[in-house]
Amino acid sequence: MSTILIADDEARIRRLVSDFLKRDGHTILEAADGKAALELIENRRPTLDLAILDVMMPGMDGFEVLREIREQENGEKHLPVMLLTARAEDADQVRGLEGGADDYVTKPFSPIVLAARVRTLLKREGRAASPLEIIGLLSVNELRREALDALLKKRETLRPWPVNEVELPPLPLRTLPPHRTLRARFERWEQVPEQALSGVEYLILPIAQADRVPREWREKTLLELPRVMFGALEEDTARRIAATQDAGFAGYEVSNIAHLRLCRGLPMTGGFGLNVTNNLAAQYYADLGLRSVLILPEVKDSDISTIAPTRDGKPVPTGVITYGHMPLMVTRACPLQNIHDCAHCDKTGLLTDRKAKKFPVRCGLGVRTIYNPVPIYMGDKPGALTVDYGVAYFTLESREEAAAILDSIRQHAPFEGEFTRGLYFKGTN
Repeated sequence: MSTILIADDEARIRRLVSDFLKRDGHTILEAADGKAALELIENRRPTLDLAILDVMMPGMDGFEVLREIREQENGEKHLPVMLLTARAEDADQVRGLEGGADDYVTKPFSPIVLAARVRTLLKREGRAASPLEIIGLLSVNELRREALDALLKKRETLRPWPVNEVELPPLPLRTLPPHRTLRARFERWEQVPEQALSGVEYLILPIAQADRVPREWREKTLLELPRVMFGALEEDTARRIAATQDAGFAGYEVSNIAHLRLCRGLPMTGGFGLNVTNNLAAQYYADLGLRSVLILPEVKDSDISTIAPTRDGKPVPTGVITYGHMPLMVTRACPLQNIHDCAHCDKTGLLTDRKAKKFPVRCGLGVRTIYNPVPIYMGDKPGALTVDYGVAYFTLESREEAAAILDSIRQHAPFEGEFTRGLYFKGTN
């Protein structure tokens, strides 16, 4: 039996690791940040057998705690340290191991594998399990072998799988609407040109920008809810919905399933985060009351024409991205930490791949979003996709750039600069 410290700012991770290690008979100590972890280590060092440290913790990160541990040992018994982190880059692992870490585990991880690595590390450090623990583990392993043998024997007997033929109804096929409308989504109010409402069905703005929208614009403005919500952000979003539902806005653009409950009974449209790629998904959201549904740019043009949700016998409008730098990844781990720390960051940056492509990074609401360096543009092909509306999805653009792009879309003009058609004409196969 060993005493193990788990230091991680996520209570969920601490609980998960603790539960699995307790099954092996270990005593668990917990810390929510680096400073608390270091205090526990200083007070319990003689009886402590292992420290599992998350690298990304507030205040002192895991690397700093590790450095303090090694500096304070001064001939005392070596304390094994395992680093636990979402940062999987080789450079980070090398930094951790060269700093004195005994093992390095990346998130997401299997708790069973982590527990096995803990046992291996303790055994290597001379902190092996007691004879009673070993007997228990041997018994468990014997039971596992018996269960596996029984399963393999059962698999030797082949049994026919019953098949019931089901005739699926033919896929719906939409026709091109006589007039396709345009919606314009902006990251912040400063991006919105003065002439934005000209020829635009709806403006779409994050709900945090609601107070910036003039009252005369609100009946044509949809409030976008945060695509990803952690902790207090969900409560904050609920408060913002309550504060704006009677303020004259056209409705709310929802981006995950949790939003449906927050906006129950209120006018809702489906946004990018719902990941709608087929008619079943579109119909599901239509049945839940969504007034329109956005289709992902990964869907091929021929498949888009089969996405035709209805409600009460009437078509529910569908839309596509007409312009925009698409979000490639949303992550809580900051990909710019190796470049500069948060204190000296303006929440923007660039990642460069091996082909010298530059991927914009933006930080906000507790997450970092990595965007495609090249925007989608379909403004010059208004009749190519069978949908009711297109969305100009502005994220990185200035007000002047947004105005010029909106003019190009309205005039069905070619795009000036490098762009992509998404997968509208290629599909994912």
